[in-house]
Amino acid sequence: MKAVFELTSRLEEYQGSEKREVVKTPEDVVAQVRGRLKSKKKEYFLALLLDTRNQLIRVDEVSVGSLDSSIVHPREVFKEAISASAASSA
Repeated sequence: MKAVFELTSRLEEYQGSEKREVVKTPEDVVAQVRGRLKSKKKEYFLALLLDTRNQLIRVDEVSVGSLDSSIVHPREVFKEAISASAASSA
């Protein structure tokens, strides 16, 4: 039992020390998505889901459009944000 508690404690410390990227400016957004969109030939609508401290939870690809447009309904963006328990998105 003592070993189980020690492992649980170490796991919580490890997960708590994990630093996530902070997204506060347009430049931060560009830094997050530049590599992903660099060679794409179509329009992509991405949602950067953030927690209450503006730390990135994940980047979701909401829609892939055509050469010059992408149709996105707000419910698709909100669905992803709610499923990730995001506080905001960029």
